[in-house]
Formats: sequence, C-alpha cells, structure tokens
Amino acid sequence: MAEGKILPYLDIPLQHASPSVLKNMRRPAFQEKTLDRLTTWRDICPDIAVRSTFIVGFPGETEEDFEILLDWLDRAELNRVGCFNMKMLMARVQTLLMIMCQRKSKKSAGIALWQKRKR
Repeated sequence: MAEGKILPYLDIPLQHASPSVLKNMRRPAFQEKTLDRLTTWRDICPDIAVRSTFIVGFPGETEEDFEILLDWLDRAELNRVGCFNMKMLMARVQTLLMIMCQRKSKKSAGIALWQKRKR
C-alpha cells in the first residue's frame, strides 16, 4: 500500500448493525452493504486492519437488536472494536450537568453575598 508508507488501517464509526436501531439513531448505514465493502477492501489490501465503535443500550434497542449486532460483528471480523453503553453515558452526562448547575448556583450565591457585603 503506497510503497509501505501508509498504514493500512481504517477506523469507521459504524455504531450499530440493527436496521431499527440505526433508523432510531438517524443513521443511513446499511449493514449488508458495509459487509460487502469490508470484503472489497480486504480483497484490495489483505493486510488492512479495521476498527470501529458501537453504541449499545440506545433507547428502543431490544435484545433482538443486540443479537443482530453480535451476529454482524461475527461476520464482519473486525480487528478492534470499541463499545459505548448509552445508558451509562447518559447517566454520566446527567451527573456532570447536575454538578455544573450546583457549582453555578454556589458561584451565583457567593457573588450575591459578596455584592451584599460590599454595600
């Protein structure tokens, strides 16, 4: 590949394989087409490494959707896979927002107190 000067590596954020989850995510991907592309890329460059990230626990995802993802991953034979748990991610976002609001509230109260003392 390019006379050994380019690493044959692709990082593609596929996110899921279930058509219903992809639709809920508003992702236009089509998992069978992606499998065909992976095969084509591997035919062109047998040494290619493919990595992707996926989201599980997306609102509305069923056990069947999760099984579709696992089956797809078996067929795709990706070299590396990362996974984000949507429920855990949302809980972290909510916690961070709550902390930020508390800090802002404390800061506002502190400024108001300081301004009162200044008078």
